[in-house]
Amino acid sequence: LLALVAIAVAEDHNSASWQIKAYGSAAPDFLAASATISDGKNVLKKGTNGWTCMPANPRGMSDPDNGWLSAHEAMPVCFDAAGLDWMEGWMSQSKPVMKRDSYVWMLA
Repeated sequence: LLALVAIAVAEDHNSASWQIKAYGSAAPDFLAASATISDGKNVLKKGTNGWTCMPANPRGMSDPDNGWLSAHEAMPVCFDAAGLDWMEGWMSQSKPVMKRDSYVWMLA
């Protein structure tokens, strides 16, 4: 019975703990461990290294009541401040104004 409860908890894709792990999976562990994790509206975990990870699937969740089906469906991205400039351009469908080069990690 305890194993069944643990599985049910681990599969709650609306939980902050699942989202933190799923969105951070886009970047290498050494970046994700100290990154800010956001669900796109709320900060789920405040980071310390200047990187942010969040879902980026433009189609949205296929099952909003139960959250993303998987980290893959969420298509998370992790980026630094310059990467945010690129992300803002991409999200607004306009040419990004870049101050410097950046890496953007993505699980697709």
